[in-house]
Amino acid sequence: MSEITVSRQTGLVGMLMKVNVYINGECVANLSKDETVTLPLPEGLNMVKVYVDQRGAFTRSKEVIVKAGQTAIIKGSAWKTFLGFFGRILGIPYLSIEVTD
Repeated sequence: MSEITVSRQTGLVGMLMKVNVYINGECVANLSKDETVTLPLPEGLNMVKVYVDQRGAFTRSKEVIVKAGQTAIIKGSAWKTFLGFFGRILGIPYLSIEVTD
């Protein structure tokens, strides 16, 4: 069975709230600070679209493609935290995802 790994490395950004992880539009996990989870891919797929959001942040990350065996690392945006409401107006994502092999 194919799988991906999702790791939350947001530091102090939003550390009290869980991050929801979505695969192909379905919420599949809720991660706490510094938590890592390995998720199976749906049958017959070797890549999925992944995005994350955080309740209360009113925004979500951009969707990224993650292939079987890759790791999606969730990071927090220091700029969004610094700019607050103005960061929302400017469309700066609160969370971002980096994909590594």
